[in-house]
Amino acid sequence: MNLKVGDNVQWLVNGADQFLKPKKVTKIVSFENSFYVYVEDSLCAIPIEQLSKIRPTIAEKLKTIWAYILDQEPNL
Repeated sequence: MNLKVGDNVQWLVNGADQFLKPKKVTKIVSFENSFYVYVEDSLCAIPIEQLSKIRPTIAEKLKTIWAYILDQEPNL
């Protein structure tokens, strides 16, 4: 799985989602031949194989686009 910091993920255990809504990856670490992932609002590392990458919603994409547009200075 190709996860990177900033990706939205869902934690799946025994077929059940563990988060009410997807969370952003904040850190990925290697330990004893496995990878573990830290997500926002959590202190625990999650085994990478228990995570699914979630595509951003249209609202999240629009928010990112507007933030980019509003942060740009006009060319004079």
